[in-house]
Amino acid sequence: MAFIIEPERKIPVYTKTDVVVCGGGAAGLGAAVSAARSGANTLLIESNNALGGDASIAGSAVLYKSDSPKGIVRELIDRMVAEQGAIPDFPIGPAKEIKQTVLYEPEVFKQVALELCEESGVKLLLYTNFASPIIEDKEVKGVFIENKSGRQAVLSDIVIDCTGDADVAARAGVPCLKGRESDSKTRPVTLYFRVGNVDFAAFKKFAEQNSDQVPGGGKTIDNDRGAILLNGFHKLIGDSVKKGELDPYLAYYVRFDNLTIGNSCRVNTTRVYDVDPTDGEDLTRAEIRCRKQIQSLMSLFRKNIPGFESAIVLETSAHIGVRESRHIVGEYALSTEDFDKKFDDAILSNSCLWKPGFDMIGPDGPSDELSQMVSPPAMMKRYQYQIPYRCLIPKNVERLLVAGRCISVADFMRWETRNIESCFYLGQVAGLAAAMCTENEILPRHLDVKKLQTKLVNIGL
Repeated sequence: MAFIIEPERKIPVYTKTDVVVCGGGAAGLGAAVSAARSGANTLLIESNNALGGDASIAGSAVLYKSDSPKGIVRELIDRMVAEQGAIPDFPIGPAKEIKQTVLYEPEVFKQVALELCEESGVKLLLYTNFASPIIEDKEVKGVFIENKSGRQAVLSDIVIDCTGDADVAARAGVPCLKGRESDSKTRPVTLYFRVGNVDFAAFKKFAEQNSDQVPGGGKTIDNDRGAILLNGFHKLIGDSVKKGELDPYLAYYVRFDNLTIGNSCRVNTTRVYDVDPTDGEDLTRAEIRCRKQIQSLMSLFRKNIPGFESAIVLETSAHIGVRESRHIVGEYALSTEDFDKKFDDAILSNSCLWKPGFDMIGPDGPSDELSQMVSPPAMMKRYQYQIPYRCLIPKNVERLLVAGRCISVADFMRWETRNIESCFYLGQVAGLAAAMCTENEILPRHLDVKKLQTKLVNIGL
């Protein structure tokens, strides 16, 4: 590889702030609102034209929950419902323990997210990329950013890395792991797309008459409320793959979801494996392959699924959805050995229905995902776990907190802690912790976690 030396240059300082949050996805939104509400002067930078990340821009529009949501997540849901942009109690799956999910319209999510930031006093910079951290003696003193104004510096007391890919941490020298421990393979990436001009009455009738192809026989198509959350057509997909009509990466099933406003729904079906989401060439290759998959899927829908005869693609997501990439090496790595374990520095308690072995979307290919959908476990129980504050504290570097899917977790727990709700909660914790650090002029590593825990209880987390 050839190199050139970039000339030294003076970089203007855009601002000095208490907290800068890099990345405006679910974790970044939670962190920025939380830090600002806790009294910190807070700047949120985001490369896209809206907030939400995988929860809106990348197309995912489902919040899975079996317990009552809390904190900023609760506010977000309530506001989207008030705007007629969410259905908060939609049933899912064969397990009675999963009582409800929230289906929502991503455009409503984006607007509510902006309102939350404005009302909380968050200063927002859209169309702005994080470039690199400003490092002095292993302390992150701010970040360099780049946008249409050029390269600028943001100085801050605390930086919160909510990039999803641990970009700030990695470039600051924090040790990171990528993907599965044994071989660094990551879960597949997906490009959501929205299909319009669908006759959902005909689709529901067909699903009810073909329960062998649609588990539940169309019970999760609710035309009265205008919503769908359906996995199915595994035989149709499998036969099409064998005939060479579909990409082999699609050999599992089709998933339709979201509100059916305007006779449309979203499709979460494209998959590309063996992608490094931190590599620009890999992301480009994945995007192109996903778009080819969309073409072949639409042809399949029109020919084989009643209600889709005249269906069209209305939109594709603004960026590809990434399930997994880098994880920091933090002061503690949460693993499956920690189920039911209590931590003195716990900042989040949660539970899941899937134990190790029930991993729906693994890195090796579509076969495991298909088998879990067609033959789900007959019995599932809740597995309790806590996330320690130390999972948000990176090794080797000070004045940096990490929130979202790139926190310090291992093996199966990476599946559990990457969901939208967990990212929101982790961001809200990190934002509060950052504000406490700036107020008391201490490093995140030295924060009194007992005081943080008390504040978390007081705000309902």
